[in-house]
Amino acid sequence: MAEIARDYHESLQEDSLSDQEKDIRATEIRNTLQEIPQAQKLQNKNSPLHKPLKENSVLKALYASKAGSAAGIDGIPYEVWKSLHEKHLDDRKKDIPSFDIIKTLTIVINDIQEHGVDDQTNFS
Repeated sequence: MAEIARDYHESLQEDSLSDQEKDIRATEIRNTLQEIPQAQKLQNKNSPLHKPLKENSVLKALYASKAGSAAGIDGIPYEVWKSLHEKHLDDRKKDIPSFDIIKTLTIVINDIQEHGVDDQTNFS
């Protein structure tokens, strides 16, 4: 199931973009990020926004999202993430191996927060 989500996500970012369009997109992302005024950048290292997220926070955010709302920036509707979480809970009750999407999202978000995004990816 994780492979399906990964393949879907990767195809969203790659479909129908020429190399030139990919370069333009990367340049625009960099330029946009550079336009953020210094005063709006988080300066306080003690801010809770600098601390790693906890799984509970990711779970709360997921269920706070409105059903039927537009997909996130990854193009995947929130219902998919919720469905993956519900399946994990059901599988765990049955004592069978399962994929924990909340744990995975938490790890990914914290990794990006700590290390940033690799320039070799098309992930923005």
